[in-house]
Amino acid sequence: MTIRKTALALAILAASTASHAVTIGNDIPAGTLGHWSADVTSGGETRLANLTAKTVGGQIVTGDIVYDYFSYVSTGSGAFRLNGGTVTAIDSHTVQSTGSFTGSLGNQINWTVTSTIGADSKILKNTFSFSAANGQLGTIGLLQYLDEDVAGSGDDLFFTRGSVAGNSLELYTVDQAGLYGVSHSGAFSAAQGLVNSSFTGWAMNQYNQMKPAITAGTQAVSPNGVIAPGLPSYDQAGIGPVYGAFDIVSVLAWNVNADATSATIVTTLGGVPSIDDVRPPVPEPGTYALMLGGLAVLGAVARRKAVRS
Repeated sequence: MTIRKTALALAILAASTASHAVTIGNDIPAGTLGHWSADVTSGGETRLANLTAKTVGGQIVTGDIVYDYFSYVSTGSGAFRLNGGTVTAIDSHTVQSTGSFTGSLGNQINWTVTSTIGADSKILKNTFSFSAANGQLGTIGLLQYLDEDVAGSGDDLFFTRGSVAGNSLELYTVDQAGLYGVSHSGAFSAAQGLVNSSFTGWAMNQYNQMKPAITAGTQAVSPNGVIAPGLPSYDQAGIGPVYGAFDIVSVLAWNVNADATSATIVTTLGGVPSIDDVRPPVPEPGTYALMLGGLAVLGAVARRKAVRS
């Protein structure tokens, strides 16, 4: 972690009382490849998520890879964190936090976040439930913000896999040298757990450009992604096109149905212990066409050979 971020963390700690945190994990011991645990606070947030990973060079390393994993809620022009509720440990895999806030219609909105890491799982899953104490939910947006620090804060790479249309979008951030790190995603359809809610988009920037924009209500998102202009990019061996290397932050956003009385949103934070755990990129439509064309040619050749024989 850089001096800049260390100083900021000390300032925050001095200015406020630390939130109660409950550690959950996947039962794989620290130091064993695939270990994944998180100190979860109110709203499914964490500032400490430990991963045991294998670098591209084969070294086994264990360390905290998350600086801020924050849950922001917007009921209008700005946004605030869900960090003032009660935190309860359910078991070694599950934490639940609860609270309430005043909605855009002036009524009380109750919320519950159930955070789970299953046995042997590399995923922290947050299930957000919102319910109106009376009337409708009104305007509610959830922004799941990630500021990672994988083996330091200034040398990480960003790339995506999957798509919103395929209900499979993942945002990856990995260490440039070690090629391990973290991903985050969530539910994009009712079949994946959304209730009276919809995914609105994602964005990526460098630290600390995004957090002030989120709280001010000016952070733009899009299903295709909003990436700040001018950020460096290149082709990384074993991955493909990436942005980096720099201190990366990203966000995923959902809206609830304002007319509903309750809604559910699901987000995920995943440890990536090795570059082998990253899904291969999906070929572009043009690549698919070339592949299909090649298969058609091979099929025709095979048929001609079969006829001659």
